[in-house]
Amino acid sequence: MATDPITIDVIANALKALIYEMDAAIERTAMSIIIREQHDFGMSLVDHRGWVVAGTPFAGQTLAEYAAAHPLEPGDVVMFNDPYLSHGEISHLGDTMLAVPIFWDGRLIAWGIAWGHHMDIGADAPAGMPTQAREIFHEGLQIPPVKLYERGALNQGVLDIVARNSRTPDMMVGDTLALSAAGKIAEKRLHELCTRFGGAAVLAAFQALFDRAHETMRKLIRLLPEEPLGFEDVLDGDGINDEPLTIRMTLERHGDRLVIDFAGTSPQCEGPMNLPLNPSLLKMDVYDMLRLAAGDRINIDPQLDSNMGIEDLVEVRFPPNCFLKPAYPAPVSLRHLTSGRVGEVIQGILAQVFPETVPATANGSLNCYSLLGIGGKPEERWLCFEVTAAGGGGRPFGDGIDAYCFNNRLKNAPVEFVETVYPVRIEQYSLRPGSAGAGTYRGGYGLIRAIRSLKPARLYFLDERQRTQPWGLYGGCPAAANDAYVERANGSIVMLPGKFDHFPIAPGDMFVMRTGGGGGWGHPYKRDPEQVRRPGTRSVWRGAHRAAAAHRPGGDAETASRRAGAQQLDRSRRTAGLPRAEHVPGAGGTAGALARQRPLGVGSQAILQGTLMVDAPSHCSDYQMNRRMDPPSSAPIVTLTILEARSVRRNRCKLAPAASQTKQLGSAATMNSRARDTDCPKAWPASAWK
Repeated sequence: MATDPITIDVIANALKALIYEMDAAIERTAMSIIIREQHDFGMSLVDHRGWVVAGTPFAGQTLAEYAAAHPLEPGDVVMFNDPYLSHGEISHLGDTMLAVPIFWDGRLIAWGIAWGHHMDIGADAPAGMPTQAREIFHEGLQIPPVKLYERGALNQGVLDIVARNSRTPDMMVGDTLALSAAGKIAEKRLHELCTRFGGAAVLAAFQALFDRAHETMRKLIRLLPEEPLGFEDVLDGDGINDEPLTIRMTLERHGDRLVIDFAGTSPQCEGPMNLPLNPSLLKMDVYDMLRLAAGDRINIDPQLDSNMGIEDLVEVRFPPNCFLKPAYPAPVSLRHLTSGRVGEVIQGILAQVFPETVPATANGSLNCYSLLGIGGKPEERWLCFEVTAAGGGGRPFGDGIDAYCFNNRLKNAPVEFVETVYPVRIEQYSLRPGSAGAGTYRGGYGLIRAIRSLKPARLYFLDERQRTQPWGLYGGCPAAANDAYVERANGSIVMLPGKFDHFPIAPGDMFVMRTGGGGGWGHPYKRDPEQVRRPGTRSVWRGAHRAAAAHRPGGDAETASRRAGAQQLDRSRRTAGLPRAEHVPGAGGTAGALARQRPLGVGSQAILQGTLMVDAPSHCSDYQMNRRMDPPSSAPIVTLTILEARSVRRNRCKLAPAASQTKQLGSAATMNSRARDTDCPKAWPASAWK
């Protein structure tokens, strides 16, 4: 049958429908909370070379290499999770790939693939994500490409080995078979298309989709200036060492080609923040972000999935010994935290070229926690794992998205499901007041999630943006940083670092994680007054206004009077040994109210009355907090003692200095110094602007 444009579009839409069917099958048949409820999985159709045609971006070089070295037959299913053997296509051991080879007329024409993040793969910590790993052997079972099915027969020995190495063997088996079944759906539907249109027409449709992506990317690249564009941002640390990790990127256009250079990026790190960044996947990420930033300028097809037709248009360069190109056996379990920051660096570069479409940065931390039950009986070894969202960046046309996740496939775990399946109680699940960066369009709000364990457990946690803040754009202010703590059953508070394993939790203890918001877009004073009056945005804007009044000489009489009164109040509180504090409405649940505090010195104390949940003083690395009820008042009295103080490291994202040729950014190079021009506070996150 002739491959006319209509036929090609019919086949292309059938391929998208095939992907949707795979998605639905995994959701309905998987067993774990992380795959079934939170959607941490993906699926694609790739051609015989491993080039992704449709679905979740994926680079299948591993599959092409396996097919060249091993005989394949209908009914086979290949399984692997090794980040190094797969060239970063699977980037940590927690994700497992299941791939079904698809044959037509006796030859391999495609693969139906699906990957998912398992609840446990046998590492030192659940979900294959130990924060203290120093080599990949600490991170779980390494599976090279191996046949799970051969000619339709299950290799039970392989499945038994995988199950035996998991804390959740039933879920491991159920999820693995669900992913395999999704690949068989791709095989069935592609056979139907080949029967209806012919194998040649289907392969011609593959090539047409590659050609469309190639032409789209070529046009997008030509919208970029010829001078180099650079940007950098930092990560809090690698889980082992406390030093920040720098990601520096430079884009340079050469005609219709693009060069991505990571010169100046930090070297391979000791902890598990290394990211085996696959160049083909990075190219598709850049393609997607360019489409979002400038697609309206070239009249793109919004329905076209990213694919590897762009492969020859982009070159990726890594410096030697770079933590984005680690050497085996370096640990990689927390690589998703690094991956999210790479996306924000790309965003910072594109903001220099497309200011009318690129938003301020989101809080791309994507933090995760696990509660692992303690005990000798099977029912005592329960495992609860969740991923949490944060705030999206303010946009050129509106406020940022609340509770946003840069991995837009992920969903929240419903409270009802979590409380039904696990011995926990969700005490609070709400937006976090004051977490957004102020701006013409504020950032989105982060979240508060408080989980009380009803049985003994160990807590595992990984987080980012605790020491840096999501940056604003074009005068917008940075957002609040993340924090987390445990409220013991006796009311005492233990502040938590960003990455740790094996933290003991007793029955009645409550773990609270609070994610930051997104950065603001545009100067806060340009915000629509009607939006300022809205209760949800008033506190964010008010902070920028007060900070501006404090810095601007010759303010109006009312402002000056208020400032003088506030200063007198501060002096009185300092004389009494109390911090500057204000109470703003909480978001329900156990929060009640949130206390915002100025720094206290080591050994000093503060008494805060009427507060159920108290903000961690962001300058403290350690403190104790005790709560008591003081009759006849029903409001608790909280005594806070500072044990150790620390300085808050501001977000140091800035331009990568590619000599004087690098285009200077009007925002992120001085993201937080620009806050000075916006009159935003310099030493305090947006959540403290009260």
